[in-house]
This record gives sequence, C-alpha cells and structure tokens, in this order.
Amino acid sequence: MSTRAFTQARLGRTLLRVAAQRFADIPELIDGIPGRFVFFVAADTLDIVREQLVDVSEELLRRGAAAVHCWGHGAARLEHCFDEAAMRVFNETDPVILTSSSEDGDLEDAIWEGVMATFPADGLDDGYERVVIAIVGSPAMIAQADAYLEAGVPLRDEA
Repeated sequence: MSTRAFTQARLGRTLLRVAAQRFADIPELIDGIPGRFVFFVAADTLDIVREQLVDVSEELLRRGAAAVHCWGHGAARLEHCFDEAAMRVFNETDPVILTSSSEDGDLEDAIWEGVMATFPADGLDDGYERVVIAIVGSPAMIAQADAYLEAGVPLRDEA
C-alpha cells in the first residue's frame, strides 16, 4: 500500500494516487485529506459482498468524496453501492453526489475520465481541486497508472 502525489496542470488539480491491496483499505489510506475531493477507483469488486461495498462507500463519502467514478469488473454494481451509501450519509437533504462507472476500456481512458471529466455536482467549488485515484490490484496496474499520471493525463493523441 502506498500513496503518491501528482499535479494535473491543465486543470490545476492535485492528484493523489493511493494503492491498496483491498477495497476496504482505501479509507485508511486517504485519512487526513482535507475537505472534499473527486474519487476515482480502479478495482475488481465482483467478489466483494455488497454490504461491505456499501459500508466502505459510505466511509469514503463521509471522508469527503464529492463525485465518484468507478472502473473495472463490477464497476456498475459499485456505483450503485455509492448511490445507496449517499442516501445513508446525506439523508436526501444535501446536493446530489455524481457517480459514474465504466467496466470496459483501458485504465488510462478511465483515469482520464475520472480526472478530466468528473466534477462535483455542486460545481467547481470545494471538492474540485483534489482527485483521489485509488488503484486496487497488481503492482503492474499501479505502475501503469503512475506512468500515465506522471505524463500529465494526456489524451491518446497527446501521449
């Protein structure tokens, strides 16, 4: 488990990549991030019990996730878990939490979507400047994400 910081100059966003062995480890890894943030997660969550996904999603929302993009096997299911967790956390009184997901495509395209096109539902205020990119999986996937983030999150024709 590790963390690494990057900057996306075009949008002025601070990117924090966290690497976790398990989805349930992510809240502890992001402890101490101030304020709200956009949350991107790349993980295979098909074999995780739904209630555990909802509980971890709830914890991530309580720690400041303002918009969520899920990628990987089970991403649509995980997105629904974040939606359910938002109902618990916000009791239908706060602004909508934007959630989205993609189960196919490659990791770089998904990260681009999470960093460049995912914004909090309440606009470009607090929660816009920071993006937490959680990678749950192999060291190869973490290295792939780091290389892409280090390159500045370019579009395919910019790489």
